[in-house]
Amino acid sequence: MLQLLLFQTAIILLFALTVMRIKSPKVRFGAVTVESFSTVNNSSPSFDMKLMAQVAVKNTNFGHFKYENSTVTILYGGMPVGEAAIVKGRARARQTKKFNINVDISSSRLSSNSNLGNDINAGVLPLSSQAKLKGKVHLMKVIKKKKSGEMSCTMGINLSTRANKSHKFRSSASSLYQFDGAADNCPAFSDYEALWMELTSL
Repeated sequence: MLQLLLFQTAIILLFALTVMRIKSPKVRFGAVTVESFSTVNNSSPSFDMKLMAQVAVKNTNFGHFKYENSTVTILYGGMPVGEAAIVKGRARARQTKKFNINVDISSSRLSSNSNLGNDINAGVLPLSSQAKLKGKVHLMKVIKKKKSGEMSCTMGINLSTRANKSHKFRSSASSLYQFDGAADNCPAFSDYEALWMELTSL
């Protein structure tokens, strides 16, 4: 009888620590493609481009994640230069939902930036992106818990090749990773306690 009770307790504990443990989803950029691009570097430097980016919503829970309408914001020098809408949807249990977005980016939204001419001359345009998906995890059609996934990343656009340059970042476990335009260029911000990212040299 005691062994049966211990076995049942272990099963309940395992169920509580796995199935019933609800985690925040992970949001990240996958491949980023520059579809059109133009720059002007004179007394009033400027740029215009159109990006196509893959967004991945990874749901590790045993219930689906239903998220609301949201927005991806692209920034240059900490100032927004482009936005794209994320339509509400659902990431199934233990799966990753992927979809593409198009972002029109223009420096016309900047009031002024003394570094823009230098960045264009250097051949690399540093951009960052931010997004937050709010929603609920639905578990066994009974439990609904509010969760949100956030993304914050940095990318460098090579002006000569129109490609997203490779990144280096270091996780909290001190393991070094390097990606070359692959799906993990912009990892979910919640993945790491500490994140250092730097552009590699041309």
